[in-house]
Amino acid sequence: MTGFFDDKTVRQALPEKTSLAHVKMLVSTLTMRIYDQFRKTPKAWTKEAVEHVMTGYFVSNLLITAEAYTTIDPILTAFVDFMVSKNYIRPVVGKRVQRGIKEAAPKMIALAQDSDNYGPAKTVGMAMLAAGLDPADPVAADEFLNDYHEVEQVRRAVQGLPYHEEDVYQPDDAYHTLPHVDTFDGQQWQLATATQVHHQMIKYARLLWIDEDSADMRGAWAQSDIVDALVTMGDAMYAEYLETPETWHADNFYMYLEHVVDHRPLIDFQRILAGGTYLIVYLLKTGRMTQEREEQLMETFVDAEGHLLQRNSPFKKTTFQPHRKQKKHKKPKKKKRWKR
Repeated sequence: MTGFFDDKTVRQALPEKTSLAHVKMLVSTLTMRIYDQFRKTPKAWTKEAVEHVMTGYFVSNLLITAEAYTTIDPILTAFVDFMVSKNYIRPVVGKRVQRGIKEAAPKMIALAQDSDNYGPAKTVGMAMLAAGLDPADPVAADEFLNDYHEVEQVRRAVQGLPYHEEDVYQPDDAYHTLPHVDTFDGQQWQLATATQVHHQMIKYARLLWIDEDSADMRGAWAQSDIVDALVTMGDAMYAEYLETPETWHADNFYMYLEHVVDHRPLIDFQRILAGGTYLIVYLLKTGRMTQEREEQLMETFVDAEGHLLQRNSPFKKTTFQPHRKQKKHKKPKKKKRWKR
C-alpha cells in the first residue's frame, strides 16, 4: 500500500484528495474480510468473494458517508492494477477481481444510500459524526451512547415497537381527577377527549424528544422534566378551556402561563418554557400548527416572561403590560379554579 501510494503515476488515477489512511482502510478491510469469510489471500481472491464483501460488510460497517462510496471503485481498481504491475498477483487474478469490483460497485453504492442497511455500530458512528463528535474518543462516545440509547428507545415506543421501559418516561394519569369546567364557549368537557389529549401530549413530547433539532433541549433537561411539563400543560388547557394543541387560543394560553408564574415554583415555568417553545416550533415544522397560531403562542411566552420579571422586580407596577402591541390578554369573566 505504501508503494502504491508513493507511485505518482498510479496515484493520478485516484479521486481527488484521497488519503493514504483511506486507501489503507479500504484495502485492509477487504483483505481481512475475504480471509475471514473465504480463507483466501490476495493471490487467490475471487470475483464472488470481492463482490460479497463490497455489497455486504462495506455497506453495513464502513464508517464513511454515502457519497464516499463512489471513491471505492477507482481506488480498488487502481490498487489491483498496481499489484498486477508489480507481480504481487497474477494477471488472471487481477482480471477476475476487477470484474468483481465493477459489478459490485453500483450495487454497493445503491445499498449505501439507505441507512436501514447499516449495522448497529455504523448507525451509532454515523450519528456521532453528524453531531460533530469523534467516534474514536471514548469519553465522547460514552456520553453520546447514553443519549443515543435513550432516544432510540423513545423512538421505538413512538413506533409501537418493544422498548426498554426504564428508558422511556411514562407520566401519571392525574388528568382523571384534574378539576375541570363542564362547559366553555359552547363545548362540553368529555373524559374521552381528555384521555385523547393526554395521550396526544405524551406522543408529542416523545416525538419532540427524539427530533434532531432537540439536542440542546436533551442536553439541558431530563426526559421526565419535558414530558411532565408538556403533558401537564396539555391536560390543563383542556380541563380549563376545552382546547387541544391545534386549537390553543393565545389569550387562554397566556392565562395558563400567568397562573403557572403566580402559583407554582419557578422551575415549573422554566420547564414549560423550554418544552413549550420547542413543541410549538415542532408543531409548525411538521405541519400540525399554522404560522399565525405559532407566532401568537410564542408571543405569550414572551409576555409570561415579562410577567415573571414584573413579579420579581422591586419596582412593581399595579398591572402588567404585555410586550406586543396587540390587545391585552383578558381573563374570562367566569372565575376559574386552578387546583393541583
